[in-house]
Amino acid sequence: MAGTKRPFDEMARADQPTGQPPKTASLLETGRWSDLTIKCQEREFRVHKVIIGLHSEPLAAHFKPPFIESAGVVDLPDDESEILANMVQFFYTGDFTTESIQALDTPPSKVNKSTDVALQSDEVEAVEGGAGKEVREDYEMEETQIPSEPLITVVKVYIIADKYDVPALKKLATTKYKDLLQTAWDSESFSQSLELLFDQTMENDRMLKDVAIEFAGGKAQELMERQDFVSMIKENGNIGAEIFKASLAALSKVRAASAPMAQLPNPACVSCGSSALVSPARNTTANVIWWCQSCRIRFA
Repeated sequence: MAGTKRPFDEMARADQPTGQPPKTASLLETGRWSDLTIKCQEREFRVHKVIIGLHSEPLAAHFKPPFIESAGVVDLPDDESEILANMVQFFYTGDFTTESIQALDTPPSKVNKSTDVALQSDEVEAVEGGAGKEVREDYEMEETQIPSEPLITVVKVYIIADKYDVPALKKLATTKYKDLLQTAWDSESFSQSLELLFDQTMENDRMLKDVAIEFAGGKAQELMERQDFVSMIKENGNIGAEIFKASLAALSKVRAASAPMAQLPNPACVSCGSSALVSPARNTTANVIWWCQSCRIRFA
């Protein structure tokens, strides 16, 4: 229809090829058109107010005095720079990595004053732009932090997302945590992540807690063989109580799944899943035979 305007989000999606990284990712990599610098401990991030503000109202509140400095710099000294980097990465790409990502920031003493770009590697990198090219100056990035275990990193990202009111990032962190648990649950970092999660989030914030507790309940027997886990629940009775309740729920599910067909309220065919079953052909408690009217097989 002529004159009909599409929502901004719809236009942005239509402009973006499926499966390709957002175009804003290159702005983070190059620092091009940056109008804001976020300082965090020893690191600086050259970002864009419109992108940061669209994702986080609490961060947008820092764009005016007394938070922002005259040079367009916002200082966030209370946050962990590596975790802030993960959140900034999410703002520009829709994702974040649990690996160290020092390349996203700009060391204050290494900025090339003649360009818009901060240096990130040992190679000179050319970036397309305008009539010429913006070039990164070489520098060697010093390691200032030891990267956290992935489970710990994801929990910290979840916490900072809650602090700055970024629900989409909380949801992504929860998904990543759930995926990581498949291989990382049998480690000290799982116990540490539980303790951190319950200590640093509000009591009614259940999104990630429910995932962690349900998983721990299902693995309670194995986890109780780990000294770090036993020590953690001894020191945190509230966590231990929740895991105990989750383990009972998991046990009930196992028992229900293994119950004889005759004891189930709504038995279903083991082949096709249909509930169109004929009454037992031989009605004995020792050996009940069912017949499925859908796929016409018999089973006990």
